[in-house]
Amino acid sequence: MTESLADMIFHRLDGNAHLGGDLLIGADGSRSKVREIVLPSVRAEYAGYVAWRGLVDEADFAVAASAVLSDRFVFYDYPNSHMLSYLVPGANENVEPGSRRFNWVWYRNHSPEILEFLLTDDNGRHHSLSVAPGSLSSAAEENVRTAADRFLPPPFRQLVAATKALFVQAIIDLSVPRMTFGRVVLVGDAAFVPRPHTAASTSKAASNAIALAKGLRTASDGVEKALAEWEPAQLELGSNLREVGRKLGDRTQKVYPSNTPT
Repeated sequence: MTESLADMIFHRLDGNAHLGGDLLIGADGSRSKVREIVLPSVRAEYAGYVAWRGLVDEADFAVAASAVLSDRFVFYDYPNSHMLSYLVPGANENVEPGSRRFNWVWYRNHSPEILEFLLTDDNGRHHSLSVAPGSLSSAAEENVRTAADRFLPPPFRQLVAATKALFVQAIIDLSVPRMTFGRVVLVGDAAFVPRPHTAASTSKAASNAIALAKGLRTASDGVEKALAEWEPAQLELGSNLREVGRKLGDRTQKVYPSNTPT
């Protein structure tokens, strides 16, 4: 049973090759093909809002606005929305002042109908979760730039205006009831996708992997027993982050059926 499940997954992922192993780890992200096979009924749930994102070179940004935002983790809150910005390394990991980049995220509520419009790129192709930098439709880009002029204070408004390649991602909730299936295991975002407010997806995936490695290294009763012992704590970690992310997002976005999208 276990071998046939693993063999089936290997075949589905690479039908032109015969692969084998003692353990198959599904670490293939929020759109996991492994998860689709072992848990076909699990689907991501749209949280009711999106994250608009962008990067701006520090050297290209207005001096006055840069002085307000530099070397700070800056938040701006208004009803049913919030925006934040912070500095990240520039080209070649340069962290010298003037060579860094502003990274910003703006959370906005949108109905599923508007989401479908936003996730249709400039070639008319619809994406399930995000549209990459430089691929937004002109109408979607106009939508967010107009909204920035309407809703944001000058430093953040200038930050959006200075962004050359905007991109957008739908905020989702995704969780699984199980992470092990015989000798098949799901880790990272293949199992749980917490909302970005937790800033914990990477650390969660690392925790999954480190605990898995330790459990397998010290296993004395075989791989499946080690996985069974590993799973409960990882399910608890993912579930806790899911709830924390929901509370943080709902507190600021207040996404309810009667809420008017901004």
